[in-house]
Amino acid sequence: MIQSVISRLFTDSFLMKDWALTVTGAFYGFAVQNLNWRIATVGLLPVVAFWFLDTYVLSRERMYRAMYEAVRTGDRRVKPLSVDYRPFVGPWRYLPWRGDSASWWATFWSRTLLLLYASLLVVGVALAVIVGSH
Repeated sequence: MIQSVISRLFTDSFLMKDWALTVTGAFYGFAVQNLNWRIATVGLLPVVAFWFLDTYVLSRERMYRAMYEAVRTGDRRVKPLSVDYRPFVGPWRYLPWRGDSASWWATFWSRTLLLLYASLLVVGVALAVIVGSH
C-alpha cells in the first residue's frame, strides 16, 4: 500500500512539473507574440503556484518513503496495514539514507524543484524586462 501511495505521489509531482511548463510556456509565448510585458508577469503566477503545490506533494512523498524505510527495517512505530504518515512529521522528518529532510521548507529549496521553478521565474522576469523595453 505504501509503495502505491509513493508511486501516485511521484506521478502527481511529475504531472505538476509538466503542467507548470505547459501553462508557463503558453503565457510566455503569448507575451512574446503580443510584445506585452504584463502577460509575461502574469505568467510568473502559475510558476509560483505550481512550485508550492509540487513542494507539498514531494514533501509528502518523502514522508511516505521514510515510512517505507521504517517498515522495511521493522520499526515498531508503524502500525500494521497503516498508511498514516503523521509519525514521520515530527522529529522523524530527517531521511538519513538520503541525507535530506522531508520538511516542507527543505523540500521547497531542494535542487530538483529549485532548478526547474527558479529557472522558469528567471526566464519570465527576463522576458518581461526584454519585452517591456521594446
